[in-house]
Amino acid sequence: MYISTILQPYLKPLRALELSNPIFSQTYNYFFMETYFFLPQLQEQFNKVSAQSAAHARFVQNYLSGNALSKVADALDWKLSQTMIDEQEHSCFLSEPPVCYDVCVLPVWMHRAAEWFQDKYGGYMLLCSRIIKEHPAFTSDGCKVLVTVVYGLAGTHSWTTIGIISPQNSPYNNSSVIPKDLLSAQERRLLGI
Repeated sequence: MYISTILQPYLKPLRALELSNPIFSQTYNYFFMETYFFLPQLQEQFNKVSAQSAAHARFVQNYLSGNALSKVADALDWKLSQTMIDEQEHSCFLSEPPVCYDVCVLPVWMHRAAEWFQDKYGGYMLLCSRIIKEHPAFTSDGCKVLVTVVYGLAGTHSWTTIGIISPQNSPYNNSSVIPKDLLSAQERRLLGI
């Protein structure tokens, strides 16, 4: 899927706003550039996951491409615009059984992401564990896998990472990916990483 295909629905309304409000022009151009950059970063992460094994490649093909990729890109787009305005974390859940996507935008450099998760949630893995145990997508919608898509934006630099977390009894357990950059030193020790 071409980037222009994914972005097309956003360009016309934003262009109309830019023409009606010249002050919006600079924000629009910056927002467009960020959107332009996160899609290739996201695809690069999916390619890395696919290269790990045949099971990972099947998971990416089934749950991280096509319509799913468009929905994740839409959610990232939406949350990115909010983070760019207030420089706070913004996230949302997309429940698409058997997968629940947690799409998150952080206002920090990648080397500070583990600290961010530690300070706000007690750690990345603790947050994922809570989501799997308590979120309605898992308790009532039938989701079996949590896919975290984290996009970081600090100044003019951005980064993307994904995690695929599934409980031990999940049929998707062999497709798990733990994003090491989001783990605190304590979490790395506990996981033997």
